[in-house]
Amino acid sequence: MKKNILVLFTIISLYLFGCGYNFSDYSEELSGNYFFRGEGGECNDILPHRGGYEIPGEVLSYNYNHDFIIASQKPGGCGPYDNRPKYKEGKQATYYWIIVHAQKLVVGPMNKTEFENAKLKYNVPADLELKPVD
Repeated sequence: MKKNILVLFTIISLYLFGCGYNFSDYSEELSGNYFFRGEGGECNDILPHRGGYEIPGEVLSYNYNHDFIIASQKPGGCGPYDNRPKYKEGKQATYYWIIVHAQKLVVGPMNKTEFENAKLKYNVPADLELKPVD
């Protein structure tokens, strides 16, 4: 009986403290039906609660206000996404995104120049700056 309890305890411990459960998971409610999900490493993404387009992992930085979400991201292997974007500059480059709530529009992936131009086009406030993921 003691051996069975020890085996069961070992299995549960491995599950909880091994790869089965990650105590570093973090989420933050953003604006417009979106949330940030941080699971560490490549598994940091921005997802809609229901319907919509996601910004897949690895999100490096982001910020938001009532009207917009902005993010920088590198292609990662976090999980099955509904819509895999095409990365025209390869998987090592950093890409940028803007979610425009009023138009229900997700713009990206973009390079830095395209991002700066899109911020002007959609009137993203200059003080809305990217903040690194903790």
